[in-house]
Amino acid sequence: STVIGNLTNVVNGSSASVNRSGLNPLVTYLWSVSVSDGSLVANSPIWLFTTQGSPPGIAFANPTETDASYITRNSLAVNVTMTDPNPGNITIRLYNTTGLMYTNVSANSAVSYFVNYTELANGVYYFNATAVNTGGAQNDTSTRSVIIDSVVPVVAFISSTPPNGGAQAGTTVNVNVSVSENASSCLLTWPGSDNTGTG
Repeated sequence: STVIGNLTNVVNGSSASVNRSGLNPLVTYLWSVSVSDGSLVANSPIWLFTTQGSPPGIAFANPTETDASYITRNSLAVNVTMTDPNPGNITIRLYNTTGLMYTNVSANSAVSYFVNYTELANGVYYFNATAVNTGGAQNDTSTRSVIIDSVVPVVAFISSTPPNGGAQAGTTVNVNVSVSENASSCLLTWPGSDNTGTG
C-alpha cells in the first residue's frame, strides 16, 4: 500500500483531509484510513472509486431529423454516434410539449444507436441524447425540435370571390379564400402568363 497523507495533532471533533492529484483516467482506486490516538489504532473499511477521464464525443448522424424541421409523416428518426475508446451506452429521449415521452437506452459498449419513433400525433416534438463511457464521464447533444403536420389544409373560396364559370364586370377581381389551419403561404395561380388569363 502507498501512504498518500499523514496528518498529526488532529483535534478531537475536527476533520482531516488529503488531496491526491495525477490519477490515471478510467482506473479504480482503493483507499482506507488508519487513526491512532497514541496507544490504539482504528482502521476504516476499504472504499473504492473509479476516475472518469475525458467525456466521450457525441453527434447526431443521418437520418436524424434536422432541427426546426417540418415533416408530414407520423414518425421521426434519431441516430446518435459516440466516439470513445471505452464506450458505455447512449440514451435518447423524446419529448412533446407536455414533457418526457420516451427514454431509450442502448446496449453496453454501443458506439451508435438508432431509434425510429412511430405512430406520433401531429404536434411539436423535442429530442436529445447522452453518451456515457465506462468511467462514468458523459456528454450531451443539443436539443432539436420537429413539427409533425400530416393534415392537408382545406381551401374554400368565400364571399367576394366571383362564382366559378361566371362573368366578371371590369378588369379587377377580388379572390377571397378560407383555410382550415394556419397557413405559411397562400399562392394564387392561373394557367395564363402575366394578365392574359386563358384567353
